[in-house]
Amino acid sequence: YEIKADEVRGKLFLDAGRDLQIIFAKQSRDGLDVDDELREYMSNKIRENNIGLVIVDPWVGANYINENDNMAMNAAVASVRRIADETDCAFVLTHHIRKGNGDDATIDSVRGAGSLIGAARAARVINKVSQEDALKLGVSESEALGIFRIDDGKANLAPPAEKALYRRMLGVQLPNEEYVGVAIPFKMPDLFDGVTTKDARKVQQLAAEAEKNENPYRQSMQAKNWIGVAVAEVLGLDLEKRHEKAKAKAIVKQWIDSDVLRLDQYLSKRHGREVPVVIAGTLITREEAGL
Repeated sequence: YEIKADEVRGKLFLDAGRDLQIIFAKQSRDGLDVDDELREYMSNKIRENNIGLVIVDPWVGANYINENDNMAMNAAVASVRRIADETDCAFVLTHHIRKGNGDDATIDSVRGAGSLIGAARAARVINKVSQEDALKLGVSESEALGIFRIDDGKANLAPPAEKALYRRMLGVQLPNEEYVGVAIPFKMPDLFDGVTTKDARKVQQLAAEAEKNENPYRQSMQAKNWIGVAVAEVLGLDLEKRHEKAKAKAIVKQWIDSDVLRLDQYLSKRHGREVPVVIAGTLITREEAGL
């Protein structure tokens, strides 16, 4: 990224805990001990260097207290809040969530005492993008591994974000041949990016023609004449690729929901029974398709 050392010198300060152990509060049999000397030291350093943001990552490493103890957590966070008030500096405390059952985390998933979130001015939640969701949008499995989503969990004194932010972790090689992860902006594609009303009309025409020839497209993805084949033909998707097949499936679902396509039953001579098929829904006119 061609960022020179001079550009960050005096602006970025890192402490891995070897030079200065940052422990805001300790809990023992004798009770709770809040480190006032650390608070004074940090306040002075922040003022001296005109620091506007301090990130403590992870918060669990900056205290020796029972994270389920609301009173102790309140005291530790109060020390941080006091530094912020005294120096007009923002603090970000990163905290872990409870292990879930695979569902997306929410602000209620935070581990330990709820007083931590109660004390925060704003809270954000980070979730990995599931491969299933990424596949539906045409994002390959390999690319999906590094994508994560940032949602507003709590926003005091500020309007919540209109939509989630997405970031992607990118491995950047250093001169010593090691790699470091860099979070870069990422825009999740819309399911219908590049899909036009004209394309929808073409799929309707293929569905109508197949029905006329008494070989309507099937609803089942296992069928050779699955309706997704028509979608892939019009949109140029490769059904051999999982993410493109998943995208075709998601588009079919959306078009059925919006009556571009319609579910029906067809008496199959081969099967000797009715099978679910997909036919054209409310036909799109030439004018609507811009023809």
